[in-house]
Amino acid sequence: MIRHMRILSALGGILVALASSVHAQAAPSLLRVIAVTDRRSDSNLRWARERVENNIDMLQQDRHDYDGHRVRAIALFEQARQQLNLGLAYDNGREDVAPPPGFYRPAEATVTERGERSSDANLAAVRRNIEGVMDVLQRDNHDYGGHRVTALRLLDEGRDQLNAALAWDSRH
Repeated sequence: MIRHMRILSALGGILVALASSVHAQAAPSLLRVIAVTDRRSDSNLRWARERVENNIDMLQQDRHDYDGHRVRAIALFEQARQQLNLGLAYDNGREDVAPPPGFYRPAEATVTERGERSSDANLAAVRRNIEGVMDVLQRDNHDYGGHRVTALRLLDEGRDQLNAALAWDSRH
């Protein structure tokens, strides 16, 4: 009887561990729907600017030209970074506080190789990173004098250039 109780107790512990594991894995997707309040806006804009800078660097280190699409994407991302800077200047740091615990932002992706094959992977990684930045900026409730919206438009155009680069490369 005691042995059966221990077995049931162990099974119960395993079920609880599995349930909490599933909940923990689902948490980031649930947290993505959190709207960004004004109190978190500045830190989101600073985070987005840093991510855009990192992705510009990733593209600048790439050796493949992609019929000029990579260079056009870099130019658009640099313009978006400038809009983020202008948005922060417009806001003048009034809401510069850290996001609350548990607020989800996509993790940084790193691509280290720069060969012919890894060049496509680099563009795809940058595209995913930029989409993550766009997602965070779209959920931000603060306007920043229209600079956030302009940055989103430029990021979207840059993403289109990355898509065009990958499409061009698949045909050549």
